Amino acid sequence: MISLDLNTRANITLNNYILNSISLFKYTPDALYDYVMDKCNDNPLMYIKDDHPFVGRDAENFHDDIVEEIRLHFGTTLSESDKNIMQIILGSLSPKGFLEASPAKIAEMANTSTSKVRRLIDELQEYENRGIGTADAIDFIAFQLKRDDIYDEEYFSAFKNHLNSIGNDDFTFLSGTDMDAEQFVAYIEDCIKACEIYPLAGEAVIDIVPEGSIKFSGGKLQIHIDDHLADAVVFEPLCLTEGETGFSQKIKAYHDEFTELVSMLRARKVYMLKILNVICDVQTDYLSGETDYLNTLDQTMLAELTALSPATISRLLSDKYISTPRGILPCRGLLSKECCKGHSVSQVKFVIRNIENFEKRSDNEISLLLRELGIKISRRTVNKYKNQILQGK
Repeated sequence: MISLDLNTRANITLNNYILNSISLFKYTPDALYDYVMDKCNDNPLMYIKDDHPFVGRDAENFHDDIVEEIRLHFGTTLSESDKNIMQIILGSLSPKGFLEASPAKIAEMANTSTSKVRRLIDELQEYENRGIGTADAIDFIAFQLKRDDIYDEEYFSAFKNHLNSIGNDDFTFLSGTDMDAEQFVAYIEDCIKACEIYPLAGEAVIDIVPEGSIKFSGGKLQIHIDDHLADAVVFEPLCLTEGETGFSQKIKAYHDEFTELVSMLRARKVYMLKILNVICDVQTDYLSGETDYLNTLDQTMLAELTALSPATISRLLSDKYISTPRGILPCRGLLSKECCKGHSVSQVKFVIRNIENFEKRSDNEISLLLRELGIKISRRTVNKYKNQILQGK
């Protein structure tokens, strides 16, 4: 059972302005805020309420968002398929810039190889030498030492493996090694302690703004879209005296702009709810934690089930995130193509992964076992999925 938390009116004026500006649907929440602010600056009678700021943002620091900076960079350097993977990687980052999901998990969500995910993570870490996407503080320190060409494998391994002893000024673990205690301590003091702890220190944080949330409560999924703008944009009319007909036409044009903008914002929200409603209906078991694989659902199916055009579906899913019981995920990360009749790619990989000793079994043997379960795929496809799984280990 799915419950929609819809706090905005569903009346949508699909006029020429909206049809010509349909690309607005692809805007992320932060880019949408920019767009509306530009519209308000261009229209002297339109403004955003002071008591309704964009949630999660300080308007003065809005343009400092690291995520947008990264997106702009990789948007011009990566292929379309790699961009989609990078979006999932960005959605898996902690506010301080650490990667919270394993490369194998990201590969599973993106339906790609772990080696490709690792390559893109490396590119992200190398972006401006920030180290964004490292696994933890220790991994980030190693990144900085290598970046500055002062990494020493022997010293760093000893540091990493004896943190508690070092914290207690106990260096007895050095006995029996070729390392000099004074040089080791100097390495810690001069090199390691000079490193930053977080890729994004101070005020700079990764700030993924989800479209809303999907929560499991009372035995059902509840969908809520964070509507920060549709009800916050205000038009302030002017009272004119008789004979000012020329200016009244200008005011009417300003009002039309306001009406059309609000209509677009409401359309975006209602369409997004349509998509999330279908996703929740199809992926209920995954979102509620009953299964660890996604059912079959791709953009073509979404278009059919929502009666929206494929282009609109693509725009609404582009760079969008949603807060779920499994964490903040890219909306596209909740889709999985059909592998064979009745089975998704995600499900087939899950089955293969849970076959005992699948690593040592031949592709033919796995194919036969899958056929017994009603999953009919070629040995070549088995080999492809098995290799992708193994690369994540």
